[in-house]
Amino acid sequence: MITSKRELKFYLMADSMMNIGKFEYSFIERIKRIIVPNDILNFMKSLRYYEYYTNVGSIKRFYWKLKNKRIQLKLGFSIAPNVLGYGVVIPHWGTSVVGYGNHIGNYSVLHTSTCITAGKKEIGDAFYCSAGTKVINDIVIGKNVSASVNSVVNKNIEVDNVLIVGSPATIKKQTEPWYVRDGKEYLEKVENCEKLKEKFGIL
Repeated sequence: MITSKRELKFYLMADSMMNIGKFEYSFIERIKRIIVPNDILNFMKSLRYYEYYTNVGSIKRFYWKLKNKRIQLKLGFSIAPNVLGYGVVIPHWGTSVVGYGNHIGNYSVLHTSTCITAGKKEIGDAFYCSAGTKVINDIVIGKNVSASVNSVVNKNIEVDNVLIVGSPATIKKQTEPWYVRDGKEYLEKVENCEKLKEKFGIL
């Protein structure tokens, strides 16, 4: 949960690193993005500002709530505030639903046509939510769990480093975290974020 300007800056930079491979745009890139915006990164920015101003009780939350809502309608997202950890990856536009009350760890991946219903789900770091995945009921999911395409997760998966498949989803096999499995570039992004977190002194 973002409760300080330092945390806000870190979340913004971590989200940027995981989605575009850098902590922030250069001056020339910022000018370019005025003309050709990165809508997903703009969504993440509006979400983080909305979360921060909500958590500190500032009236500015109403502006950022409206801005975030407009971008969500454009992209097809319905993602509640204060549910996603830092460094979340959203590869594409399209329906992605994450309801209120949940806690999803850092470095999660949300593909299209996914739904994590409102409730009190506790989902660990590096949850890979493949296209069509549904997560329902108030359940616990471990760290580094990857859900395959069209999985329906409706019961606890209280182990780490596994691939789950099917409806209802069951453990298929042991697996590495998605950012290790999917290529060196992703691992380097995570390492960069963790170094930045240490530099910022964030627990």
